[in-house]
Amino acid sequence: MTARKLESDHPPLLGQIPTKLIGLAWPIALSMLSYSVMTAVDTLFVGRIGAEAIAAVGLGGLISFTLLTFGMGLLRSGKVIVAHAVGASRQREVPGLAAATVVVSLLSTVGTCLVTLAAVPFLGQAFHEPKANQLIVSYVVIRSVALPLVLVATALRELSQGVGDSRGPMWAAVSANLVNIPLNALFVLHCGWGVAGSAWANVLAQLVDLACLAWQRRDWLRELTRVKWPLVKLITLRGWPLGAEMFLDVSAFSALGLILARLGAIEMASHQIALQICHLSILPIIALGEAASVMVGQAAGARRLDQVPRILQVAILSGVIFSTSTGLVLLGFPLAIVSAFTPDPAVQRLTAIVLYVVVGFQIAFSLYCIGKCGLRALGDIRFVAIATVTSAWICTPPLALIFGRALGWGVVGGWCGLAIEITLASLVYWVRYERGTWQKHLGTLDLPESAYFARNDVECEVSGDSLSLGVRPLL
Repeated sequence: MTARKLESDHPPLLGQIPTKLIGLAWPIALSMLSYSVMTAVDTLFVGRIGAEAIAAVGLGGLISFTLLTFGMGLLRSGKVIVAHAVGASRQREVPGLAAATVVVSLLSTVGTCLVTLAAVPFLGQAFHEPKANQLIVSYVVIRSVALPLVLVATALRELSQGVGDSRGPMWAAVSANLVNIPLNALFVLHCGWGVAGSAWANVLAQLVDLACLAWQRRDWLRELTRVKWPLVKLITLRGWPLGAEMFLDVSAFSALGLILARLGAIEMASHQIALQICHLSILPIIALGEAASVMVGQAAGARRLDQVPRILQVAILSGVIFSTSTGLVLLGFPLAIVSAFTPDPAVQRLTAIVLYVVVGFQIAFSLYCIGKCGLRALGDIRFVAIATVTSAWICTPPLALIFGRALGWGVVGGWCGLAIEITLASLVYWVRYERGTWQKHLGTLDLPESAYFARNDVECEVSGDSLSLGVRPLL
């Protein structure tokens, strides 16, 4: 692995943490924003067709993403393990870990395709409106063509971030987005393919994304000819709690979408537009969490635990500043922002109210995201999974039924339930961190001493007592 490809061989010094964190986070943020813009573009183009089209693309996109989440979460283990390896100065093991992670992505594609095909008949009954049901089935079936493209690209993206390279994936995402916009205009407006045209544009954009990432990491892909199956097993065993967490967490949010879909196309259209606006305002915070995860993972691999509180402090401060700024914009211009997505006055008014709820939980979301990513990077994967899934399912779907349907608050009630979930989970994460219980799980992400690893790497030998040295509470 060359120095150019491996941007951070060691954790930064304490004084370098803010610069390193922001330098790693902003390309991740731009990459995530690019994908959010891709979905927003789909919504903008089909929005001119009608509320049924917006609802179909919104719920269809959410269902498509939900079905991918187990595989995507599973592949995050590759990033965390690679970050620990980099921190422990075992960089020569990265290509082998990368090849094994790509194999895991290909294997997970098979199960994802089968689950997607099984879900299609149920999607035909998602709405009361027959036209919306036809549109969502068409959209999901076409987008399923891109399943292997998305999962392999996810593996390469997560691994690149694990070694400290967030700019390469950013350029791949931007390239995909630049392809998606003209293809949407061509297929939806010029060819008149409607929702199906938007889905095909998305598939081709994902192909461009994968092609860019594969070219950037072609040295890793060469290792596929001699992949080590014990590493495939290692990544799978470390990653399945992440996959289960992501799938069950997003499934709770998908359940919210299904509940709102039964309230009508206007409620669902409002939900979809609010979701796209929310994505644009919180994805940079998610990027901060992911960047903090990489840096905490590298620090943990090097047993530089004194750096962990500083990394998390900088991430939280940055997240609070950003969420406050975007909240002021949403509070000041709600109708102007919503009108860019739809000309329907009823949808505009309802979505503007939802945006007030979004503003209310944005600061809590900074604590939620950074706390979750930090604990995960420290090896406390199973606790994070249990806490995330439990808070999601005891709050969002039940409260959506209570607030949204029983009390008649509709989509606003559903988002209130989501706000309560985020606040509750963030409290649980930070209590866990402050108590230091995560320390007993720290060594679970260290690479084992096995024959399939290179023996000439520089190893980082640390006694078990060092796990508790230099760690101070964050708050």
